[in-house]
Amino acid sequence: MEETDVELRVAHDMVSQMEALEDWRRTGKREKKTVSTRNILFILSGAFTGLDEIVKRRLTRSDIGFRAVEKAPTDAPPSWYLHQAAPRI
Repeated sequence: MEETDVELRVAHDMVSQMEALEDWRRTGKREKKTVSTRNILFILSGAFTGLDEIVKRRLTRSDIGFRAVEKAPTDAPPSWYLHQAAPRI
């Protein structure tokens, strides 16, 4: 769906068909209305479910050796882990 042109009128929707018919009656032309999704960010419900657990697992895994870093607190609330999440670039 990203970076496409989506038609606003659905072929099987009766209201869309009636609107298209009225537009054709008025102007004599069939006008195709579309929306470009190139610059639209789609975030779906549930897309980040369990993100706090993934971040917690990554932050609390044990490292050994010279590059070992301090562990994240294990008793922190889930919101603390969500604040630690960052996109990879």
